[in-house]
Amino acid sequence: MHPQLEILLELQDLKAQMLEMEKRDAEYSSREIEEDVFRISAEEAIVQLDTKIQEMEAGLDPDVAARYRLVSGRRPRGSVVPVVDGICYGCFVAMPTAMTRSNETLRWCEGCGSFVYFVD
Repeated sequence: MHPQLEILLELQDLKAQMLEMEKRDAEYSSREIEEDVFRISAEEAIVQLDTKIQEMEAGLDPDVAARYRLVSGRRPRGSVVPVVDGICYGCFVAMPTAMTRSNETLRWCEGCGSFVYFVD
């Protein structure tokens, strides 16, 4: 898999975790249990996740980082989406059949702009 694609997937996962932590922060009982189990407050976990996200974003190539910021700001389903059976799961449009179906090259959907990875 392309190294930049791996970073993008990890970033998407970390952002999803951070959103979940922020949502759970409002639910006091759930937060209290998590703090007891993991020995870290929700606020500290959110700060650590945000720091890690910033570090990983800094590791992206400048062109990839620019596209990532653009797409992640406007795509509710995420900036990195799978292509299953030739269909982009960001916009549900068929990908061009001439496109090489390899995760070794960084690609994006011409329909929605999301970075894509191919699932067999």
